[in-house]
Formats: sequence, C-alpha cells, structure tokens
Amino acid sequence: MYFLTIVLAIIFVICALVIEEAKLAAFFIILSVIMLVLSAILIYRDYKKPKDNTYKPQFLYNDPPSPVDKSGYGYSMDNPIYTSSVHNAYSFLDNLRTLDGKKIKYNRSGAYYGVICNGKQETAIDEYEITVSGKVYTTLYICPYGKDSNRIPNGFIGSTEGTKTSTEKTAPAKTTSNGPSHEQKVTALYKSMNSNMIGTAFPGGKNQVGSVIKSLSKIFKMNLNTCDVNAYKDILSTYTDVLIRKVVTHSSDDMILASLKVKHPNLIKDDSTANMVMSFVMMNMMNNNFEIKTEEDLQTVGFLADGLAENEESRQENKVHQTENINDAEYGLVPEKPIYTNGISGSNAYLERLTTTFGEKLSCEKQGSMSIDGITGMIDIYECYLPSGKRYKTLYVNMYGTANSTTSPKGFKLIEK
Repeated sequence: MYFLTIVLAIIFVICALVIEEAKLAAFFIILSVIMLVLSAILIYRDYKKPKDNTYKPQFLYNDPPSPVDKSGYGYSMDNPIYTSSVHNAYSFLDNLRTLDGKKIKYNRSGAYYGVICNGKQETAIDEYEITVSGKVYTTLYICPYGKDSNRIPNGFIGSTEGTKTSTEKTAPAKTTSNGPSHEQKVTALYKSMNSNMIGTAFPGGKNQVGSVIKSLSKIFKMNLNTCDVNAYKDILSTYTDVLIRKVVTHSSDDMILASLKVKHPNLIKDDSTANMVMSFVMMNMMNNNFEIKTEEDLQTVGFLADGLAENEESRQENKVHQTENINDAEYGLVPEKPIYTNGISGSNAYLERLTTTFGEKLSCEKQGSMSIDGITGMIDIYECYLPSGKRYKTLYVNMYGTANSTTSPKGFKLIEK
C-alpha cells in the first residue's frame, strides 16, 4: 500500500515541476507532501508488526473454552488440553501417570493448524503419542496457546509431587475409574496399524476395527472397560491371524485352530473358543458390518462354530482313508475314491494347481454334491474344461480331509505353488 502512495507523491512532484501556473503547482506540491506523510505512517505501522511469520492463533493467551465433552477431554483436536507454551505442554505431560501409577513417555507425532476448536476459534493443535513400557497407550492433543490447564484427562492421574508451570502449579488430579473410552482406544490402535494391513483386512476402516474388538470381547467374555490399548491389540490379532491364514497362506482349519491356541493361550483356552473366533472371522470377512451385538448374534456364530467342530470330527474320521487310493487309476475320477482337501479354500487351492498332463490350464466348475456309503462328508462333483471350452474330465472331491492331497488323478498334473 505504501508503495502506491510513494509513486503518487513522485507523480505529483513531477506535475508541480512541469506546470507553470504557481497556484496549481503549489496544489500538487501539497498533494505530494500528503502522500509522503501517508507513506511514512504505513511504513511505520508495518515496521511495528511482529517479524515472526509463524502461525498465531486468534485467542493467544485467552481463556480456553470449556471442554466439549469432559470424558473425552484431551483425546480429540476439537477438545484439546490447554497450556501457555510448548514447554508447559511438556511439563503437563511429565506430570501424568497411568491409573496404576506408571510413568508415561510421549512423542510429538504431529501438528495441525487452522483447526476449529469448540466451533469458535482457529488454533494450532499438537498431537502426542503416549507410550507406557514401550507400548502405545493412547494419543493426546494439546493446544499450547491458551492458559495452563489443571484438568487431567480420563485414563490418567497426576504425579504426587505435581509440576510447576510458568504461571501456576498443576493441581493434583482426582483419581478417576474411567479410563480412555472404547473409541479413544480404537483410535490409538488404528493409528498404530500398518496402512497396508488396514486396507486388506479392514475395508470398513476404524469402525470395523472397533466392532470386531467388541464382538470378540463377547466371545472371550472380557470387560473392555478394564482393557488398555495393548489388550485391544491382542484381541484384534486373533482376527488378523485367522484372516492371514485363510486368505494368504490357505492353511487348513485344524492348523488355524491349533495356531490360535498356541499364539493366544490367555484368550483361547479350548477348541470351542477357537471355533467361535474362526466362525466370527469368516462371517465378518463376508460382511464387514456383521457384529455380535445380541445373544442371538452370539448364537448364530455358535451354530457355525458347531458346524466347524463337526467338520473337524469328520476330518479326523477321514484321516485314515486319505491316502488309501492315491495310487489307484480311478483316484479322484470316481466318487468312491475321492480326492481329499481341507475345506472349501483347500479345494479351490488344489483345483487351481491342476493342469492336463501336457500343462494345459483347466477351469473347474462345481456341479453338485453327493453322499457315498462308508465315506464321511459330502463328495463334491467338479467338471473340468480345457482352454478351448471342451469338457475334459469329471473329478470327485471330499473337502473333509485333514490336509490337501499332494497327488493328482490320472490325466492331470499338479503344478508347484
């Protein structure tokens, strides 16, 4: 702005010099003086402004608004903890302890500018990842541009000594039985998860993660109010373990069940619980909105678990018969001498590896199922077609085996995985 007034002053001076009439020249001289004075005022005003170009919130050092939600205080950007500086934010965090008195560690993991806080004012919010004993506990949000707060967020207590900030002493916190809410713990866990895992395992995002944890807690008969983020992580890992073995490694059901009991002995102590977990995972994989909310939902999962248990019994009964006919010329080509696989995924994996003896890829379509006396479980009938679309042969598969067969029928070849 002052650049324009200086230019105008110069123009007026030039006009005064070229105009011969004295009165008019004097008029332009007066105008140029006015422009110069105005320029000086504008320059002085800009000079007095702070040279710091960093973001300055509008309510710097004003009284912070009241918490939107006292139970969620400090756990979201629109409901942050207030301090008068970053240094005092560190002091505030140094003063925090978990409900059982453990010290915390913190790491400033982000900063957000221009956030609308409490729907009123723009501010800058710092994000801190809180860890306890090397494991993620939760995430807190602090605005270092207010007055120092003496309010302690839920899930924490203040140290017995207290910590003195530059403006006041932080008041000892009142012990609360309420820790971080379910949503707060899910948020902290979700942020710590691998982004590739989220996209693959949880297409429903954070909401699916939260509902999965709630559902599995009902199977494990756990009270989530007493669980921290690490317990949430342990619960969720039972889901991802099943999913990975189902989708990625195509493990047999009995291998999955055995693995669950070995990897999660504190949560899964028997076959019944393992079957319930695997049944829920299978149902949630088909519909990521499925959640165990009622006793009826739990019974539905239980029915599927019972079916899995019966399937396991069938597999054990068939175990002794699986290799009986592998050298027979009719192996897999007649229903009385079926190929044994482990579950639907096992059948699909086996059939995908089949080619003709000349290496031609086949497409196999299920035509139906039948029962055979002396064989436990239904026999699935598959028609196999050549790339030309011509029918090749018919195969008979029993998916109630303890493992996938490693033998191919006559006229077929199993390619390496």
